[in-house]
Amino acid sequence: ITTYRGENLMARYKSIAIVAAVLAFGYAIGHFTSIAMLSGEANVLLFLRNTVGLVMGSGILWASMSVWAGRLAGPRLWRSILAGTVIIFAMLAIHYAFGFLIGVFDDQVFRSNALWMYGSFIAGPILGLVGGLSHKVPWLLLIVPLGLVAEPFVINSIPGMDFLPWPTIWAGWVSGALLIALGIALAICLWKVVIQPQASRAK
Repeated sequence: ITTYRGENLMARYKSIAIVAAVLAFGYAIGHFTSIAMLSGEANVLLFLRNTVGLVMGSGILWASMSVWAGRLAGPRLWRSILAGTVIIFAMLAIHYAFGFLIGVFDDQVFRSNALWMYGSFIAGPILGLVGGLSHKVPWLLLIVPLGLVAEPFVINSIPGMDFLPWPTIWAGWVSGALLIALGIALAICLWKVVIQPQASRAK
């Protein structure tokens, strides 16, 4: 039983690591720009790039990785705090390093984004703690789907701005719809798989 639990835990850690890597690498690739995009000769490609960038660069998706890592490392809160911090810092470091290697960022990328790196040591522990506390208060996990639903409106992907070119506007709509759909699906999943069962056991 102990071996099975250990293997299950490792499988979950691997799953989080894979998603984190997809976001870090994907968002870097989403910064790719060609002359054709800038000149308006590749608007479809620009639309796809903008859509990928808005989804992969979703602040809530990135923040959620600290929550999930904290949840997985819990219920010991010190482990949750550590896991939440490590994963978001590692994602940022990999994102900037990979972006530099493929030429979408310059050699000042770490210096110009130092605020985000330092911020990971503030946001990471807090979000990891949320994940750890969710073992006792499962409702806390609903912060993630609520954030996904709200984000497109907060950053104005929806409704967007009329004066922007159509690839930018449409990318905002499509990415916003995807994040909202993901948020709703995640809320339903969390309710059925985590919150209801955990509440039933508490009774």
